[in-house]
Amino acid sequence: MTKPALSRIALAIGALSIAGGALADYPERNIQGTIQWGAGGATDNVIRSLTPHVEEILGTSVILTNRAGGTGVIGMNHVMRQRPDGYNLLFGAENPQLYPLMGLADFTYDDMHTVNIIGQGLVVIATHPNSPFDTFEELLA
Repeated sequence: MTKPALSRIALAIGALSIAGGALADYPERNIQGTIQWGAGGATDNVIRSLTPHVEEILGTSVILTNRAGGTGVIGMNHVMRQRPDGYNLLFGAENPQLYPLMGLADFTYDDMHTVNIIGQGLVVIATHPNSPFDTFEELLA
């Protein structure tokens, strides 16, 4: 991640702490961050590299916990059960948008408030060069 991108992220999160009367005293305590993937993965590495900068700006600790499993459902379920007070954050990826389609859960990110989107991934479907598929439609047929 580039320095300008990190600066924009830090600035955006820092702005939350001075956003107005309702947030004037935020944060008053440590923030709990749930990473919905295992330790050492891409999401974990990105969040752990950004967290010290966020802690410095907000003046409090962000306690990170990995709650992996179920294509991220375990971590998201945990955060959905917490009080919506700004002290329980989910760090995840795009998978929750598919939960209802996969029958894993009846909620998506639409049921949460997005604070920041740090990055977006692309899904790639590839086959062996000698496979009989040249298009996605041929693969589905």
